[in-house]
Amino acid sequence: MRLILSSTLLAVALLISGCAHYPVNAPLAAVDARTGYRFQNVASPTNSQDLLLMLAFSGGGTRAAALSYGVLEELARTQVGPLCEQHRLLDEVDVISSVSGGSFTAAYYGLWGDRIFSDFEPRFLKNHVENGLLLRNLAPWNRVRLASPKFTRSDLAAEYYDHLLFDGATFGDLAARPGRPFIIINATDIALGARFEFTQDQST
Repeated sequence: MRLILSSTLLAVALLISGCAHYPVNAPLAAVDARTGYRFQNVASPTNSQDLLLMLAFSGGGTRAAALSYGVLEELARTQVGPLCEQHRLLDEVDVISSVSGGSFTAAYYGLWGDRIFSDFEPRFLKNHVENGLLLRNLAPWNRVRLASPKFTRSDLAAEYYDHLLFDGATFGDLAARPGRPFIIINATDIALGARFEFTQDQST
């Protein structure tokens, strides 16, 4: 009886792992380079025409995310312009290019704007993110999913970070937020040994 039960559980686990798959985005019917989330389409009326301000956020896990968050805080405190038209230096930022840990801050600010100053610390910086990810990796149901060749720890991490911070957001959500900065998230294509930018031009 015990052998039958074990065999049944093993068969069910294999069946479930065979169904596990990373999410596949629906293909676009057509691509129009004049629309979507592209630098030329996210201009802000508050940006000065004679100033191009770009930020680069480096990697380094949560420490990099915290450092880049501190940069945004300081830019928000810094006032620029004539006395009658002073505004935050943060509002002049045109582009944020990021990698690894700095990308959490860049993407969160790109999606949610000033909301980052009210909830990014408790939601991410002061949350035990590494422990949460480790527990997800150790959960029995996820161990079964990870047995699938089409679902890896990277897919599990992406699922976790999406739930924690991004709520299923897409390029469409970035495009729907008026004004800059334009967010460029950088990674490495290991197969090609080349840089890969998560932008709509690169990803289409």
